[in-house]
Amino acid sequence: MRQTLCLLLAALLPVVSASAETIRVSTTWLQNNTLEVGSGDFAEVYCEPDGPPVELANITWTGGRLEFEDCRIDDSGSSRQSLPLVIQTGQECELVRTTIDGSSTAISLQGGTLYTDEVTFTTPLAIEALDPASVVNISNTNFSMCNTAVVVAQANELHFDSCAFICNDLALDLQCFGSASFTDCTVQANLSGVRITGDASQVSFFGENIFAENRDFHVDNLSSYALDLGGSLLYGRGKFGGVVDTGDTQAANPDGLIKAADPGTGAEVITDGEAIDVIALTWSPSAITKNGIPCRINSYRVYRLDSWGNPRVPYGRTFIAETTECEIELDTIPANSGVYCVVAVMGEWSDE
Repeated sequence: MRQTLCLLLAALLPVVSASAETIRVSTTWLQNNTLEVGSGDFAEVYCEPDGPPVELANITWTGGRLEFEDCRIDDSGSSRQSLPLVIQTGQECELVRTTIDGSSTAISLQGGTLYTDEVTFTTPLAIEALDPASVVNISNTNFSMCNTAVVVAQANELHFDSCAFICNDLALDLQCFGSASFTDCTVQANLSGVRITGDASQVSFFGENIFAENRDFHVDNLSSYALDLGGSLLYGRGKFGGVVDTGDTQAANPDGLIKAADPGTGAEVITDGEAIDVIALTWSPSAITKNGIPCRINSYRVYRLDSWGNPRVPYGRTFIAETTECEIELDTIPANSGVYCVVAVMGEWSDE
C-alpha cells in the first residue's frame, strides 16, 4: 500500500521541460563562456557600457530566437568568429541598437527571419537573402559605406520602414522575392540606388520615400513589370531606369535630406588692412553625417562669412572654392579677409 501511494504522489508532481529556456547574458560573460541556443529557446545578448564586442565563436545556435541588444558585432580580434551571422530555417534573429562592422558579409539569411531596429551596417555586404522562405523586417536602420547594402537572391517577404541607404556603391539588389515594401525610407548619395530584376509589381512604396543625389539611378527597374512609386517623394539629381511611374509626386523638402557633418569652422584671418598673399586653411576629414551615420564625402566647399553669423545660412556668406582635399591655399586681398568656414558635401556628383 505504501509503495502504491508513493507512485501516485510521484505521478502528481509537475514535469519541468528542459527543452526550452530564456537566457540573458552579457558580451563580457560571452568572452569566456559558451551560449547554447536551441529550438524553442529565447536568448538575449546585451552589452554593458564599454563592454566588448560580441564573441560569435562562443555561440552555438541550432534553433530558437537570438537577440542582440546594444551590441557591436565585427570580425576583428584574434578569436572572434568571422562574419557572416547565418540565420537558417527555424531561427529568428533580432538586432536592437546594434552596430555591425567588418570586412565581409554581415548577415546571411538562409530561410529564417530577421528583425532589426536602430541598427547601423558598415560592411561590404550587409544582408544577403538566399532562401525563398527568408523574411526580412528592417526598421530605423542605416546602411552605409557598403559595396552592396542588401542583395535578395531569394526571399519571401521584405519590409523596410524608416531606413536610410547612404553612400553605398549599390543600395539594394532585388532579384527574386515574394513581396517588398518601403515606408518612409531615404535612398541618397549612392553610386546606384535600387536595382530590380525580380517582379517589380510586388514592390510597394508607402509614406514619403526620398530618392536623392544618387549618381547613376535612383531606381533601375530591369524587370518586365512596371513599377509604381505611388506617393513617394523625390528630390535631387539622378534618374530612373526601365518602366517607372513617378505619378504626380513632388520634390521633397531639402531640409529632409541627410547632411554630412561639417569638418569645422575653418579659420579666422585678420589683416588690419595689410595685404596677405595667401591664406592657408586646413581641416579634419569628415566621416559621419550630422546624425552620426558613417558616410563618404565627395567634396568640401569653402565660404567666407560676411560676419560671425550662422555659417550654414546661405545669406551672409560667399562661396570661395571647392576641393576634394582637406587643405587649400587661397590667394587673397584685404577685402577677402575675415572668417572662413568649410562645408562637407556628399552625394552631389559631377556630370559625367
